[in-house]
Amino acid sequence: MRITRAAAFHAAPGDGVRSMAAGEQETRRRSVEVESSSPEETRRLARRLGAEAGPGQVFALSGPLGAGKTEFARGLLEGLGVPGDEVASPTFTLINQHQGRLPVVHIDLYRLEDPGEIWDLGLDDALEAGAVAVIEWAERLGRELPAQRLHVYLDFDGGPHPAAGGAGPGGAGPGGGEAGGAEAGGAAPGAAGSRRIRLEAHGEAYVRLLDRAVTGASGR
Repeated sequence: MRITRAAAFHAAPGDGVRSMAAGEQETRRRSVEVESSSPEETRRLARRLGAEAGPGQVFALSGPLGAGKTEFARGLLEGLGVPGDEVASPTFTLINQHQGRLPVVHIDLYRLEDPGEIWDLGLDDALEAGAVAVIEWAERLGRELPAQRLHVYLDFDGGPHPAAGGAGPGGAGPGGGEAGGAEAGGAAPGAAGSRRIRLEAHGEAYVRLLDRAVTGASGR
């Protein structure tokens, strides 16, 4: 695992996403880019993030089909104390619930038709109750995406997946999201290669989380 870039910046409230912090004046951010040479490295980084996660935190996962979102989610949940073999992308149910050292809601938005439906799934109540949310295909939320979050962007090293333009929501093969595509054992081009991972911390708590987890993972 190699850190290739790190940057800190600030953003005004609103910022095109749903703010869940009343009276917020400014959101501190930090962005770190890493290269992962294997699924094991990707999962190890995610496991460290999960181990540092606190109650009510949100992990938003984005990237083309087969880039590793479900594998990253599995590592996050393992870090939260959920056995990896219990983790599958909840493509048809949209949401799975797990109990580790904290309650976890694992959400797959691949088949989401209306971004507002995310709140009908009870996400607000789950976060208020201290659950950690792991959201695959988080970009589908648009302005409904919580402003305070750790956003993880995964991509194939060397550029976007050749089929990414036709494999987005509504264009996947059998099974829909990543549970039914390359990450469930399919043979998508580039699936076995290295990954570029951009970690964007939105909010002070997530900046601290990123500092702890990435500093600890970078030398491993």
